[in-house]
Amino acid sequence: MTDITRQVFSNAFIGIYTSLINAYASPNSTNETLSSIGTNLVALLRTLDSVLSTNPTFSLSTYLSEASSSTENATLQSIYKKDLRNQITLWGPNGELNDYASRSWGGLVNNYYVPRWEIFIEYLKAVPMQRYNETELKSRLRDFERRWVRGSGNETTVHRAQVSVELSDVLEEAAGTWSGVFGK
Repeated sequence: MTDITRQVFSNAFIGIYTSLINAYASPNSTNETLSSIGTNLVALLRTLDSVLSTNPTFSLSTYLSEASSSTENATLQSIYKKDLRNQITLWGPNGELNDYASRSWGGLVNNYYVPRWEIFIEYLKAVPMQRYNETELKSRLRDFERRWVRGSGNETTVHRAQVSVELSDVLEEAAGTWSGVFGK
């Protein structure tokens, strides 16, 4: 059920993203419109994160714990966690295959993907379409991504507690908030 819900939210994300890009490209685009759509997009991702965090198989903290459990050496544990973060995000020090091994995991969505989307949305609000500069945007994103890979996030402590929440409770709330996503 977690995986099916993940797919439903992923499908809904495409529509919101398309609305955001269409609004940005519109000659009548306003920051209020971009903010509203961006807020909706981020809210969807946060709800998705809550769903994913109910299942240890879909939780980043599970894999970070596994990455460091093979040794008692704190330095090696840190290296293994950094390697995991890198593999599921940048896949190299400079994002050579960015998102190549991406995952939909609780903790990863909220602490990695949401901030990236927020950076993107803020960029769209600050830069008119005719001055859009992909290199500049990628540079801003890469700064955040490198910090995250080094382990600046708190995703392990946050999501271990959320794994104990029942999926049915999260789904009931999600269905109420996102009734259109579920065809109601």
